[in-house]
Amino acid sequence: MRIQILAAVLATAAALSACKKDTPSEKAEPAAPGAPAAPAAPAAPAAGESLQIAFVVPAVGARWSEEQTQVMDLQITDQGQTVPFLRESVEKKQVEVLAASAEAVTKAKIAYEVTESQTVGGQVQAVPTPHNGKAYVVEAAGGKVTVTSDGGAAASPAEVATVATAEEGFGEPERMSKLVAGRAFEKGKPVEMPADQIADAMGGDDSMKVTKMTLTYTGSTGPDALFDITMSAEQATPDMKLGFDLTGKLTLDAKTGQLLAMTLEGPMQMTGKTSATGTMKMSGTRTRR
Repeated sequence: MRIQILAAVLATAAALSACKKDTPSEKAEPAAPGAPAAPAAPAAPAAGESLQIAFVVPAVGARWSEEQTQVMDLQITDQGQTVPFLRESVEKKQVEVLAASAEAVTKAKIAYEVTESQTVGGQVQAVPTPHNGKAYVVEAAGGKVTVTSDGGAAASPAEVATVATAEEGFGEPERMSKLVAGRAFEKGKPVEMPADQIADAMGGDDSMKVTKMTLTYTGSTGPDALFDITMSAEQATPDMKLGFDLTGKLTLDAKTGQLLAMTLEGPMQMTGKTSATGTMKMSGTRTRR
């Protein structure tokens, strides 16, 4: 799951000077993107039940669908002016594995359906999504990631940049899967992930730093292991700092380590030349085919 926050907030702060002083502070609440259905309640585990997560790279020919939503709702203050800011995104994609190493998928066909919008001071602004409705072949080789349109045609620079950001970390082991692989979890006992291993577990911008992550195994449904998760992170520039504390739930395939579902929600706060307070909500699912 990717978290991309600060760039959007900074862009909004830069545009505040264009907003009228009498921008209404009240706004109609738009419908949030449809959240995926929660996983079924876990079967009651036996006393002292423990679990160890395996790690298996998807095989060539494997297919799945993913859906991720992200909602950021803030009150941003800049130069004495406070403006409500809402950013929503929904990303759906179909993935087919074309090549893989022992550690990661190295080539895949990925088709996207993406919608993003932001509302600043009650005014809705569309966010460019040049990859929406299109399919690409993404390949990692020789330390580089290339993006071409499905069928071999060259993709536009905007498409390449957008897909490269969307697939940040492609060609590397899936971060959450690698983080928990081989680790033992005892039902009901929180496990704090080592600080040196969680720095890039959630992906996102280079300036993002996950400072704390705790997982608590709560039970299972078939091969799927269910966890409670808490996470703290921060992101900074020379002029400002943003931090947030999120809680939620995640589902992992215990036999492969693949992340199947995750929800995270919690408060955000930014300090510096521009300040902001609000909330972040994320949800994502992977459906095996």
